[in-house]
Amino acid sequence: MAIDITQIQLSDADRKLLAEVAEATGKPWSEVLTAALTGLRQQAATQPESTGGPAESVFDRLQRAGLLGCLSGGPSDLSTNPAYLEGFGENDRSIGSR
Repeated sequence: MAIDITQIQLSDADRKLLAEVAEATGKPWSEVLTAALTGLRQQAATQPESTGGPAESVFDRLQRAGLLGCLSGGPSDLSTNPAYLEGFGENDRSIGSR
């Protein structure tokens, strides 16, 4: 079912802007609106909670990028082997004096 553009409540300035973008891109106004709404939805999904959108964690971003579990040949869990924690938390002043 087609929707008449006059049925959407837009200011005259917004209608003019929509027409200009549609003409400049060579796309119908409905495609321009769809692209704009899709972009806003994606932007809202990646914004921190302080701006109203859900926050994406570092884990989520790394998982989306395929970076989780991408290393091979290393220890599976550093926290289970005390040898890997040797010296952790000690104050090594020799590093800063080099």
